[in-house]
Amino acid sequence: MCIGDISGQMTLIEVPKLFYEKVSEEENIMKQCFDNEIARKEYMKMRFKIIEEEINNNANAGDEKKEPENDIERELKLKYVEEAFVNDKKEIMRELGLEVPKTEEELEKKRKAKEEEENNN
Repeated sequence: MCIGDISGQMTLIEVPKLFYEKVSEEENIMKQCFDNEIARKEYMKMRFKIIEEEINNNANAGDEKKEPENDIERELKLKYVEEAFVNDKKEIMRELGLEVPKTEEELEKKRKAKEEEENNN
């Protein structure tokens, strides 16, 4: 591969075989990765649509209130949506065999257990 610049300097670079020849099953593996991402995106769209409908149904069901009564109620609804997203993300990471980040509560429990173990010794 040749690379040139505006001043006329040309650099010749040899591209390793790894970058221009397919590895066995590489095409199928990449297709599966993209298909999984597309399916995940569609699932998340569907999930958010369902959550949005639940929120609208709950808002319309009680005393004809269309807006949340206060900021606390709105914040709780947003927290519910965020928790659902985080849980779905963790599940996808588990399916892909990736390490799932620990929650603050899990880290705190682990820290307390370690402190108790040190105190017992």
